[in-house]
Amino acid sequence: MLPFGCIFGAIISNSLANKFGRKLAFVIADCFTILGAILGLINDPYVIMSGRFLGGISVGINSVLVPLYINEISPSEISG
Repeated sequence: MLPFGCIFGAIISNSLANKFGRKLAFVIADCFTILGAILGLINDPYVIMSGRFLGGISVGINSVLVPLYINEISPSEISG
């Protein structure tokens, strides 16, 4: 379920960043991470898979937004 969540998170990350801004999109991704970790503690296989999916969404969002955010905050003389 984690790879499917990564794909879904990467797809929605652009719309999240445009609608809420990059910093708030990171906070939303962190909320998915926390909720996924909590769901991973429950001993039901379907709930654990849901937690993995939510964790994947967080990884997908972060993998798209982190390079953009680093490029924005780095000084122009060291930016590639």
